[in-house]
Amino acid sequence: MNKNPTETISSLARKENLTRAYLGRILRLNLLAPDIVEAILAGRQPKDLRLIDFMRKEIPIIWEEQKERFGFGG
Repeated sequence: MNKNPTETISSLARKENLTRAYLGRILRLNLLAPDIVEAILAGRQPKDLRLIDFMRKEIPIIWEEQKERFGFGG
């Protein structure tokens, strides 16, 4: 999408052989607070947190709300 900013989620999903819904859920991960991403990459996420939790639950826009919702303190 960076190479073609006018590309739609639907066209990118077709090109990558993914469903539009799945690609949309993956793209939402870009909204995660930077310190949540850093904690996950460092292996410091809550023990019971799984990728599916981010995929199924709404990801709040406000980073402090994300931390609370996904168990990173707040």
